[in-house]
Amino acid sequence: MDFRTTLAKIWRLTLFGVLVSYAYTAYYFLAQLILGGGNVVWGLIGDGFHQTLLFIIGALFYFPVIGAAASLVVALIATLVTENVRPLSDAWRERIGLIAAAAVTTGVLGLPVEVGTLFTHLRTLLGFVVGLVVGAALVLVAIKWSRIEHWIRRAAGWLLGAAILLFVVFYLFDLGNFTYGEEPATSPGPNILVIISDAHRADIASTFGGEVPTPNLDRLAAAGVRFDRCYSTSNWTLPAVASIYTGTSHVVHGVNGFRPLPNALPNLQGLLSREGYRCWALFCNTAVLPCTNLYAGFDGYVNYDIFRTPMLGILSSSTGPLYAWLSYNLGQLILRCDMQQTKVVTPELAVELSSRLTPGGGTFAYVHLFDPHVPYVPPDRFVPDWVYEGPMGRFLGNDFAGVIREQGPDVIQGDDRRRIIELYRGEVRYEDEIIGRMLDALGEGGALANTAIFFAADHGEELWDHGGWGHGRTMYEEVVRVPLIVRWPGVFPEGVVRDDRVSIADIFPTVLDALGVEYDKGPLVGCSLLLPPDPERVVFAEHSDEKNLVQIKRPSHQITVHAPEGSLILDRDTGDVFYFTHEDTTQRDEAGDEHPESRDRLLGLIEEYDAEQAELRDTYNPGAAGLSHEETAAQLENLRAVGYLQ
Repeated sequence: MDFRTTLAKIWRLTLFGVLVSYAYTAYYFLAQLILGGGNVVWGLIGDGFHQTLLFIIGALFYFPVIGAAASLVVALIATLVTENVRPLSDAWRERIGLIAAAAVTTGVLGLPVEVGTLFTHLRTLLGFVVGLVVGAALVLVAIKWSRIEHWIRRAAGWLLGAAILLFVVFYLFDLGNFTYGEEPATSPGPNILVIISDAHRADIASTFGGEVPTPNLDRLAAAGVRFDRCYSTSNWTLPAVASIYTGTSHVVHGVNGFRPLPNALPNLQGLLSREGYRCWALFCNTAVLPCTNLYAGFDGYVNYDIFRTPMLGILSSSTGPLYAWLSYNLGQLILRCDMQQTKVVTPELAVELSSRLTPGGGTFAYVHLFDPHVPYVPPDRFVPDWVYEGPMGRFLGNDFAGVIREQGPDVIQGDDRRRIIELYRGEVRYEDEIIGRMLDALGEGGALANTAIFFAADHGEELWDHGGWGHGRTMYEEVVRVPLIVRWPGVFPEGVVRDDRVSIADIFPTVLDALGVEYDKGPLVGCSLLLPPDPERVVFAEHSDEKNLVQIKRPSHQITVHAPEGSLILDRDTGDVFYFTHEDTTQRDEAGDEHPESRDRLLGLIEEYDAEQAELRDTYNPGAAGLSHEETAAQLENLRAVGYLQ
């Protein structure tokens, strides 16, 4: 057989592998819809037409590209081997090549990452067997009806070519897209713009006393009220966002990554929509999938998270089936090549969204920016040259998180730790620039005078303050204290600074009270910021994670309380109590033994809070996750037994 004939055979077998890939992809998603309740499918689409289109293109691109690579290798080996086996006829050489391409391609797509789980999970084993049957059926078609298979195979090749072209076009030119909808015919009130900065600790920006210059936050604060002691309701995104939407505590809304926002609780966007507002949501966070129900009530919404966007909406998991692992790592490769560009999709869209707000008002826009969340990859203009020196190189801002997950936070030391903190600071500077551009867009469009702006964060970020890094693990000040600025012309005064304790849950009642919208105050933990400052107010933040959702090594149930006499962190699992005086804002010196009365009073406040929130949960959301009142009482009894409570 000459060289051209050999190449033609290899190409035919490769295209057959592409055909097998498309057949397996169709089978997989059909199986998910039937057996899996559609969780994988609906969890990745549903962010609006554009995101659904990205998802489809990603599926048409990633699976067959991986299958084509596998079948190309098999085609090369099978062709070279069978050509040197003299007794074989040309028909059997073709059949062996088809069988090998089908078997290997199906194996690559269907095997789990850990092959041992194939035999321990019945569904995994059945799925792999069905995949082999699909491959065998295609082999049979290719042998029995070669003319039909020839045209189907060519169609699969053309489809892959089109998918590659569309992938490149969408990735380079059309990632950011949002459906704005029609402006309300009659405006129900001013525009409401809520800007949430993900993982933004309160002490980093110069506006809040930090060292990072944030002139645009300064500009925003000068036109409104700055709250210097605002606290999140949790230490990670999903429960915090749910509290912003509902004004309720973690206990009441129950959102923890596995339980969605309940429809029984009225949310801010739903109430405003009922009043005639058009409601938009813009996200850039992998955790906020449609299955969380955090999009409920929005007329238009989209999520351009940095991990799914390079994969155009396809699976972003490094575990599970082998194809998911392969597609994840292929997407990570693309992300590494163009991480900064991918991460700016949402900020740029946030600026465009701001320009779409009109002087007439009537729009509620929730903008959830991913900066300064990891990966720390700000534009180079915000990073000193020295940051990229050292052994971790140019991708320090992304790679260090994986190193910490594998080896712990102490593995990052010295200059690398200092570089990472500088990258985080660069993210804050970059986000301040985006805030400025959003304000400019509002001003140029004439909407600024009729737009209420809330700037806050869902949680903070530890930067080795207490020996760790990140969020979702501890309840220290750097993780739960967040910035809050409210600018609302004619409603809030200009240039005022408040140091009373407030909560991100206060956004819900504040907006509704200012607009005169009626709502049920019964389940709320939030208080309207229109009320006079209350120096005696006590605020709480909680973390309840039963399934290691945020990469901790054990179940975690923690609560912190901030009161006039200080702050206290209670680890419900271990019973550990850490009390800090009001003056110790960095929470460095545990002072429970020196101030037992203050410590015991704060523990008593937690006991009262638990009882109140459990009753509210049972009334307004009985299906919510969380500790029962009996469990809480038992844990507090243990504290009494060791002398913490009298």
